[in-house]
Amino acid sequence: MILNFKTRNEARKYCWKWNIPLKNIKRHNDGSNHPWRVTTEETLFKVGRDYKLVDVDGFTDFGKHCANKVQAEQINTQLNGVISLVSKDCDK
Repeated sequence: MILNFKTRNEARKYCWKWNIPLKNIKRHNDGSNHPWRVTTEETLFKVGRDYKLVDVDGFTDFGKHCANKVQAEQINTQLNGVISLVSKDCDK
């Protein structure tokens, strides 16, 4: 998984929180507003937690994915941008 951050400090805080080695932080210059990138192996979503959709542009690939765009709008309008995870497929 690739996570993008506006500042190096935000990326470092995320790595410390999730015990990700700091060597996974790289700077990329593609004209984005989020030049700091953290690469991880997997997403650690947990049942019973709330997650906030903060990067709508990344979620919709800057509006290219229509289904994700509609879903992001629904999340923001109906759920105030917060998703509560109640179950996962193939979860034991």
